[in-house]
Amino acid sequence: MDLLLELLRREGIVKKGEVKLSSGEISDVYYDVKKAYGNPALLSSLARRVYHQRNGDINFVAGFGIGGGPLAIAISLLYNIPLTIIRNEKKKHGTKREIECYVPNSPDIGMVVDDVFTTGTSLLSTVKTIEKTGAKISECYVVLKREDRPFEYPLRHLFVPEDFIF
Repeated sequence: MDLLLELLRREGIVKKGEVKLSSGEISDVYYDVKKAYGNPALLSSLARRVYHQRNGDINFVAGFGIGGGPLAIAISLLYNIPLTIIRNEKKKHGTKREIECYVPNSPDIGMVVDDVFTTGTSLLSTVKTIEKTGAKISECYVVLKREDRPFEYPLRHLFVPEDFIF
C-alpha cells in the first residue's frame, strides 16, 4: 500500500455529490487535493514525490493559483529552486505583471505543477504564459490525473481516480 495515497484518503480529499468543476463540467465526485495542502507534512510529502518524478534538471518551479501555487512553493522551499507564480489575470495596477516571484527567461527550463488535471486548461495557460518569457517547460506534474485526455506537453501524475476506490 502506498503510504502517501493512504494519507490522502485519511485526509478526506474525495468528496461525493454533484459539483461543477472549473471546466464547467458536472461531476458526482470532487477531488479536493487543496485540503491536503493544509496539512504541512502531507504537502511536504506531495512536493517531494512530485519533484522526484521529474525527468531532467530544472532551474525553476511554477504554479498557478491555489491548485498549483502551494505545491510549487513547497518544492521551491524543499529544493532551493526559484519559484514562479502565475496570476489568474494580469494585475491592473502597480507592475501590471501576470508572473510573480521569479520571472524566468531564456535559457531557463522549469516544471509546472498543479493539483488536479481534468481538461488541462490551467496547466496550458500557465505554460503559455511562461513560454512568452523565452523559458521552456520540461514537463507538467499533477497530484491527480482525473481525466485521460490528450495534452500537448509531457504530463506526469502521482494518482488517478481509480487509486481512491477502496
